[in-house]
Amino acid sequence: MNEVNEVSNEVSNEGVNEVSNEVNRTVLVIASSSHVWVGKTYKEEGAWLILTNARCVRTWGTTSGLHELVGGPTRKTVLDDMAPILMVAMTAVIAIVPCQDAPWEAHL
Repeated sequence: MNEVNEVSNEVSNEGVNEVSNEVNRTVLVIASSSHVWVGKTYKEEGAWLILTNARCVRTWGTTSGLHELVGGPTRKTVLDDMAPILMVAMTAVIAIVPCQDAPWEAHL
């Protein structure tokens, strides 16, 4: 019985240590204000979504829609200057779209 308790405690401790709401990858954040942001890392903190190295996508520059930006910006994509930290109210977030990191690396 002691072995079961030891394993149970290890699993519980592992779960606590591994719990994190921070995601370290490039994402597009679509907001209700019609803004689309691209950033490197995001996490939820209370009522806020925090995005680092955020840039507003001023002009998509796509021919088939926003999903094309998952593979990186096009030659016609226009990005605003970078905000090191951007906080967006969770109530304003419509979608978070994971992107390929490598094509965005030079822009973030």
